[in-house]
Amino acid sequence: MAGEHPHYSENDLETLRTVLRLQGEGRSEAEIAEHGRVVAAKPPPKRQIVSKSKAEPAVKVYTIQAASVRAAGDADKLVTKLKAQGFPAYRAIGKIPGKGIWYRVRVGEYKSRADARRMLEKLKKAGIQPIIVEK
Repeated sequence: MAGEHPHYSENDLETLRTVLRLQGEGRSEAEIAEHGRVVAAKPPPKRQIVSKSKAEPAVKVYTIQAASVRAAGDADKLVTKLKAQGFPAYRAIGKIPGKGIWYRVRVGEYKSRADARRMLEKLKKAGIQPIIVEK
């Protein structure tokens, strides 16, 4: 039905319209309160705002962290070296409270820890001391 509201009756909505009109007219708080007491007794339930990403089922994504360094240039050099060896390396920035910005060298994205572990072993053979992290 037109005009229906899930939390208020049509009478409550009319009272709310009257309160808003009185506020617009600059009426006293006591006068407005007299009209608004019915509506105020039934506030709508609080709605939790959920971001789209949190509303969807959580799917873990893993990546390999090959290094975490203070200098962007050092991270870029390692990314270049790893890419030359065929690894899907990239640089990520991490802001750590009290420690500043750190540049992380990461390799790939994996849907399972097992897939990440296979890449971890390849990186170890290349002389890197990597760890698996959730992205």
